Parts: sequence; structure tokens; C-alpha cells
Amino acid sequence: MAIVKCKNCGEDIEISSGGIVECPHCKIHQTTVIPNNAKKVQVFNLAARLLYLNNYDKAYQLYDKLSTKFDEVEPYYGKVLCKYGVSFDSDQLVCKKIVKTDVLDDPDYQHACDVANDEEFQFLEEDAARINKFQMEFAEVADRTADSDIFILVDDSNRKTEDYVVAKEMREVLKMDGKKVFFPRIDLKDKVGAERGGMLYKAINSAKMMILFSTTAAKLNSDKISKTINEYVASMEKDPSKVLLPCLKGIKEENYPDAIKGKRVVDLAKDTFIDDIMDAVDAIFKVKVEPLKPEEKQANKARKALAEENYAQALKAAEAAITANADFEPAYEYGLFASLKVSNEKELQKLATPIGGNKYVLAAREKGFTTLDKYVEMVNEAIYQKAINMPHATLDEVNQYTATLGLIKDYKDATELINNAYGPEYEEKYQAALTLLQKGYETKFERTIQEAERQLVALIPYKDCEQKAVEAREFINKLNDDLFKEPYDKAVELYNHAKTLSNYADALAEYVKANQLLRKVLSYKDAREWNTKCREMMYNYSAMVIFKSEEVEEVKNAITVLNGLRPYKDSDTFITQGNVRVKDLLDPKKQKKKKK
Repeated sequence: MAIVKCKNCGEDIEISSGGIVECPHCKIHQTTVIPNNAKKVQVFNLAARLLYLNNYDKAYQLYDKLSTKFDEVEPYYGKVLCKYGVSFDSDQLVCKKIVKTDVLDDPDYQHACDVANDEEFQFLEEDAARINKFQMEFAEVADRTADSDIFILVDDSNRKTEDYVVAKEMREVLKMDGKKVFFPRIDLKDKVGAERGGMLYKAINSAKMMILFSTTAAKLNSDKISKTINEYVASMEKDPSKVLLPCLKGIKEENYPDAIKGKRVVDLAKDTFIDDIMDAVDAIFKVKVEPLKPEEKQANKARKALAEENYAQALKAAEAAITANADFEPAYEYGLFASLKVSNEKELQKLATPIGGNKYVLAAREKGFTTLDKYVEMVNEAIYQKAINMPHATLDEVNQYTATLGLIKDYKDATELINNAYGPEYEEKYQAALTLLQKGYETKFERTIQEAERQLVALIPYKDCEQKAVEAREFINKLNDDLFKEPYDKAVELYNHAKTLSNYADALAEYVKANQLLRKVLSYKDAREWNTKCREMMYNYSAMVIFKSEEVEEVKNAITVLNGLRPYKDSDTFITQGNVRVKDLLDPKKQKKKKK
């Protein structure tokens, strides 16, 4: 038996083997180390303790070192938990970091799955789904949450204690001074899950200052306070201008946590402590301005980014302004300019394509805003003037002339000008293409329809050639549905069923069947992507069969599969190992020795 630390509540869990365990205290399921060495367990417990305290950087470093020595689930999945800042709040999984990479694509997660047993593999898949779902919701909440100026940290388990009362009063003083103050007890009231996590993340990472209040060493060094301090210290490493200001009373310096040692400390026992705090605040926020609304703040960011031609940043700020206030009309204009990568109206008139279908134009119209319509008209007129001033005597010139007008065919008399630009030979070609298309529809012969589609595309923008070509393509897609949908669906079904099989050889057989079907329909939908995933699973499961199966035929079959994959990754290496494995299984002496 061994004792490991719970990553959620920090309490002891008694285990006899590795795998997935349930904490008897908080009931959270989690991966554990294989307890085959007391010193090893001790080091892993230290990593778990750091993870529990939200000290993700140090925990990651320790798990990373451990992963080079112990090829098991715990160190690799520990690194994943650190990367995504996984913690628990009211027994719900939460993340303290925003990571845009899907957990399933993380190399440490994939390695953890490779070395996992069936129970661990199922747990990892379920946990990854929870993390991905939380990350998506969490990032959305954080993005639409306004920045904070100051984060007030105090143990709020008892609202009658001196430090809590002082902290709450200080919140009111700072708000009256125009500061945007985040006070968890108030601002996170009734908030749970991703909404709570996203707001807390935004506050910690945006606040230029954290003011910590405490009157006892026990509360100052409590796990709850330590977790939040560790998160803020991590954000300080990214932004050195941030300040952590401890405001303490009756605590000896030797009892200070490492995070505040050497920092300026405000003594709450002094009558001047409010002035001392405000002096520190004023030093950080030197210019006192009227607080901007969230949408105004984001609009200023967008305007500045456009002037600097930083279109990605401008687009992000415009989106944030719309999220903060969908009725804030200037945000749509900034979004339009940023999405088109132009900084002003003069650049806008140089665009070669119309902008009537731009998402910001459409969104503004839905809101009843007409500001952007002038820009649509401006671009259309610029394209129109460019077209009518083009020469169109030769066929090449006519094609260029009509193609330009075709961009704005519903503007003014553009359609009439297009049709008048072509001679009678175009009508002949048009009618011939329609005849061929009708024949293809009647015979359902794909090549005939494709040829008609090609002829119609060559005539665009004459009459309704573009529309007829689209209809032809849709008909071809329907034909493909009739031919390829059944084998495609069967292949996907086989792939998903294989993932549920515990026997590696059976699963491999399913992946092989899926691969054979997918190879016949590679041009259909996302069959090529499914085939890529299928080959990866065939490769992985062939290796598993080679190393774990005791059946000669199963190993031989795995070798055959790998031969079909060559030169995929290191297939040749596994084939060599497979041949050695077959010899071992056929060697009566080795098998007899193994039985003994």
C-alpha cells in the first residue's frame, strides 16, 4: 500500500496499484502513479501538491523530469493538466489557462493514451472531452469579460473577520477613485463552471495590481490564498509592470510565503494604512481618467491598431467591442476595415471585389445601421468605373471587361452591359452547353455533366452560365452521394466501432476494413482525412499486436498491415521486430521456458 496526494483537495489517498482511483474525501476520479517505489511516490506527490496549489510551471517542470524516467500515464498526463491549468472548483473541472490547442492533439496526452490500460484510456478520453468543452466556453467568457485594474485577495470564508471587513471597505474606496476592482466574493457570486473560471482568469491576467489582505499567518499561507497568489505571480512573469501589494497585520516576516518575501508590505496596524495603499495605487495608475465603457475601450484599441496596420489586433478588438455592446455602431465599421485589411476610405476604393457580402456589413444591416452602406456603394462605383473605362474590342478584352462587371452584376446596368458585350457565337456556345447538360441529366453520366459544367464556366459571366454551372455541380454531388455515401458511412462506423474494442487484433481488423472502403471514396467529403486517421490507428494497433499478442497468425497479420503502410513512419522497424516475435512464438524452447 502507498499514500498519494489528491490533485483536487490535497488529501491522502491510499492505493495498492496504479490506474484510476476515486478520492475518498472529494470523490474526484484521477490518474495515479504506479506505487512500486517509495521514493518515486514521494516525488510524484510533490508534483501533485504543486499542481493542487495551481503552481503549474513548477509542477510541469517536475512532471517533465519524471516523464524521462517513468514511461507511464501519470507524468505525461500531469504535464497535460499543467499546460491547461486544470483545477477543480466545487467538484467541477475548471481550467486556469486558455490554450487554443485541442487536448487530443497534445503530444503528452497522446503518449499518455499510448501507455494507458483500457480503464485509463477511457478516463483520459472522457477527461479530454471535459477539458475541451470547458476551454471553449471558458475562452468565450474571458473574451467578453471586461479588464480589471485591481484584484483584491482576502480569505472570504468568514465575512466578519478584520481583514475581510478592511478589504471590502478598501474596495469601495478604490471604486470611488475610478478603479475597476475585482472582488471575488462579490463579482463571482452565483457564478459557476466556465463563467466563473473565465471571469477569474480575465481578472487575474488583466489586473495591474493585486492587493492582498491578511491578519493571520494561517490564512496567509492557506491553500486557497496560495493558489490565487501563484496564478497572479505567473501573470507577473509575463508582465513585469504588475504589482503584488501585501497588506498585513500581526504576522511575522518569517511566516511570509515566498511570493511576498522582499516586497513592500503595508502595515494594517498603522492609522495611515489607507493612505499607504492609495500611494501605491497612484504609483501604478499615474493618470486618472474617466473610466471608459468596455466597448469604447475596445474601439480605441481597434482604431489604434488600424492606424498601425495591425489588422489582426484591430479585428480582435472590434469583435470584443461588438460582444460588449452589439448596439455600438462604430465597432462594425472597424470590423469591416480590419477584415478587408484597409486603414482608410482611400485604400477601400482600391479594392478589386465588392464588399456587400461582408459579415460586418450584413450584421450592421440586421441592426438597422446604414453607416456601412456608403462603403458598399463606394466600392461598387469604383469597380463600375474601372470596368466601363476598359477597352473591349478583342475577345480577351471582352472577357476581362465582363468579368469585372460580373463582380457587380446587380449594380446599375452591369448585367445589360455584359450581355451586349458578346457576339452571337456566345449564344451558340451557350445553347450547346445547355443541350449537353440536359443530356447528362437524362443519362446521369457524370463525365457528360462535367463537360457541360466546364463549357458553362468558360462562358461566365454570360447570361446565367454561373447559375447553371452551380446546378450542374450540385447534380454531380448528388450522384456521388448515391454512389459513395454507403461505403463512406460504413467506413466511419467501422472506425468508431474499432475504438471500442479491447482486443488489439480485432480492432486492427476493423481499421483495415475501414481503410479499404475509404480508399475507394477518397474524393468524397472528408474521406481523405478519415483515411489518414485510419492509417495512423492501423500503424499503432499493428505495433500493439506485435508486442502483446501471443498468437502467431495475429502477429503475421500485423506485419502484413505494416508492409502495406510502408514507408509510413518507422514501419520497417516494427516489421523487423514482428518477424523476431514470430520466431520467438514458434520456438518451442522459448515457449516452454515461458510457461515454466
